[in-house]
Amino acid sequence: MLNAKKVLFFPDQHLGRNTGFRMGIPLEQMVTWDFTKPKGGLTDEQIKDAKIILWNGFCSVHQMFKPEQIDNFLTRHPETIVIAHPEACFEVCQKSRLCRFY
Repeated sequence: MLNAKKVLFFPDQHLGRNTGFRMGIPLEQMVTWDFTKPKGGLTDEQIKDAKIILWNGFCSVHQMFKPEQIDNFLTRHPETIVIAHPEACFEVCQKSRLCRFY
């Protein structure tokens, strides 16, 4: 087991957020580091309190998927099992019935 106090997760913030959440780390203990700003745009306290620092990067393909697309599809096809890739945003993974980590 990793004995680190903090994890810098990059390059994909969504994969980091979904992985951390699945590991039981609350969203409140994750912050997003904006590499274009000093200190990532975070306060000293936010950095100190974070367990995971998410690099503000993402896959442009996975960014296209939205939670309302899942809602609309399931309205028409409620028997469907929706599987999301964990590089999709947190809300898409939460709406899907499965979020596969492989």
